Amino acid sequence: MKIIDPHVHLWPKEKRVKLLKWYKLIEPDDPIDTDISFEQMIEDLAGIGVEKVINLVFSLSPEETESLNKFNADLGRKFKQLYPVASIHQHDKNKKDILKKAFFDQGLMGLKLHSFIQRIDIVDPEMEDVWKYCEKWGRPVFIHTGYDDIYKNKLTPSSVRTILERHPELHLVTCHTFYPDIHEGIAIAKDFPGVYIDLTGISGSIGRQPSGNPSTEKIKKSVHNAISTFPDRIFCGTDYPACGAPVENHIPYLKALNINEEDLIKILYTNAARFIGKFKMN
Repeated sequence: MKIIDPHVHLWPKEKRVKLLKWYKLIEPDDPIDTDISFEQMIEDLAGIGVEKVINLVFSLSPEETESLNKFNADLGRKFKQLYPVASIHQHDKNKKDILKKAFFDQGLMGLKLHSFIQRIDIVDPEMEDVWKYCEKWGRPVFIHTGYDDIYKNKLTPSSVRTILERHPELHLVTCHTFYPDIHEGIAIAKDFPGVYIDLTGISGSIGRQPSGNPSTEKIKKSVHNAISTFPDRIFCGTDYPACGAPVENHIPYLKALNINEEDLIKILYTNAARFIGKFKMN
């Protein structure tokens, strides 16, 4: 099966090692070698049928934003199957200038925000230039939602709604879709046609829970509801290399949700291909 992966994290080596060491504290059985090369990561993904990826990175401080954007742009030039996304930090100065350079000089297709790790308050006035610029120029924003128990933090659906009410033309990808409260992401996507549902990590999280768990069955119903409600605005990535399981489990975990073949093709390929076609930069 052909796959386009809209959610991977191929970071500079030093930052990747730190990320994976932290991740192994949460998932001790995570199989990834922290010293793995970019070439091997691309090969691992190709091994399960991945033809293209969207690479998401995010700066942990204002000092590293521009260097991280340059890194991702350079990686996109080296690996033509990789579509790089920009980063920005709440305390960056001249945010509009940074985004202009990222989108129109470096060719980065959108923006990634991780409010927990970056310690960003998305409704803070400091972030308004970011939302305005991305809305004006039609650039998608990938924003982490969900897994609050891991991060000991929460991005509330009401905060995301506040941003979308202020900027109704914004294209927003709700990464992990408020897992385990997927119904929150569905409700937002119903009200805002520029919202995309990203199921990354959800099937794996369910797949490692005991079968028959009532909460698991509720989540499965929400996944099917999302698929039927937004057949063209839903996709799913691997979160590679921080998958929490061998990357080859990606498709089996999804199939275990009893998703029919037509919808599976949309989730794994067609919708992400359309998304890339719409937002890629020349």
